[in-house]
Amino acid sequence: MYSIAIALHKLRHYDRDHINKTVELNYQSLDMMKQFFDSKGLSYTPPNANFIWVNVARDSRLVNEELLKRGVIIRPGFLWGEDNYIRVSSGTIEQTEKFVDAMKEIL
Repeated sequence: MYSIAIALHKLRHYDRDHINKTVELNYQSLDMMKQFFDSKGLSYTPPNANFIWVNVARDSRLVNEELLKRGVIIRPGFLWGEDNYIRVSSGTIEQTEKFVDAMKEIL
């Protein structure tokens, strides 16, 4: 019984560490995107979750198609009646860099 309690205690700390690392990565990814959008003068809704809603000042269908060609998946805003917006989820640093690099080519 004692070894089960120790294992559960370790698991609880692992979960807390994992959650903390995941939340920190989310903030890093969103900050990278916000810096890029700011540098391009693009407006966005300040994020409170694991995604950002940004006005790309272009048809979201076309932006989506170009991103897909580059292996990047987003959600185009036309799905919600906002033709110039895209919804971008946070990701790893590498995924976020890939998104930003692709957007540099598209914009």
